[in-house]
Amino acid sequence: MRVVFLGTPAFGRTILERVLEAGWEVPLAISQPSRTVQRRGRSSEPVPSPVTTAAREHGVDIEEPDRLDAVLPDLRELSPDAFVVASFGRLVPRELLELPAPWVNVHASLLPRYRGASPIQQAIIDGQAGTGVSLMRMTEGLDEGPVYAVRPVSIAGDDTAGSLSEKLADAGAGLLVKTLPGIVRGSLEPKPQPEDGVSYTTRLTKASGTIDWSQGAETLERFVRAMQPWPGARTAADEATVTITAASVAMAARDPEAPGTFGAQPPLIVSAGNGRLRVDRLTPAGKPEMPGDDWLRGRRRGGRFD
Repeated sequence: MRVVFLGTPAFGRTILERVLEAGWEVPLAISQPSRTVQRRGRSSEPVPSPVTTAAREHGVDIEEPDRLDAVLPDLRELSPDAFVVASFGRLVPRELLELPAPWVNVHASLLPRYRGASPIQQAIIDGQAGTGVSLMRMTEGLDEGPVYAVRPVSIAGDDTAGSLSEKLADAGAGLLVKTLPGIVRGSLEPKPQPEDGVSYTTRLTKASGTIDWSQGAETLERFVRAMQPWPGARTAADEATVTITAASVAMAARDPEAPGTFGAQPPLIVSAGNGRLRVDRLTPAGKPEMPGDDWLRGRRRGGRFD
């Protein structure tokens, strides 16, 4: 099996490594450009994506084009058996989809639910008991293509986006290794997605992690887990930003205090729009992660998160 791989984050890295473990040849991997900057003193350097890092570690040629159509000549020359996409982060143009090999996308939801860029986070926020992965034939539409196979995955009560992503990547890799040979042979035909149950997710930004304390405590607990490890569930007290990394529901019933209010004495319990949220761990800006109670002891007064 000769596969060209497209992916960017850790979800894609897991699948790339499983493809290589299966003994498949990967003549080329493609990832988003290394645009994130890591500052070290006065210098700065680009930080490669997890897929770029994995490709280099395994001796796989890697390209990070600004435009996908720029690699079209390379893809024609390579003539792979299939193109595998796993959380690449960009739509594939028609010229590439028309190449004479199947384009198979490993998507982290049970389509047609949670199309788009953040299906893992949305499943946690919505309080779903389970989700899954879908192997889809790529089309020009956003995650609209017919589906070859699915594999359900349960969501634990303590799953973060990071831990659930690992579960889904492992499930998706196993499903891909099992299914792709049949796709390439033409013995497995995809089925159109049902018209009912379609939903979309949006791309996350740093602003997506801003906590809305008018939400209920149960919703906020799920939100904190969904924003881990990135972009982080952030809030501010007296203009000082903190990122809440772990929380639990202290009370689900309605609370008369204004949302965001917390007292001066530990434990650090914050009033929500409905109920109260206990902040178990947080990271103040520029400081290491610490228990929420230690942060409150150092503060020595109550206040309100905005």
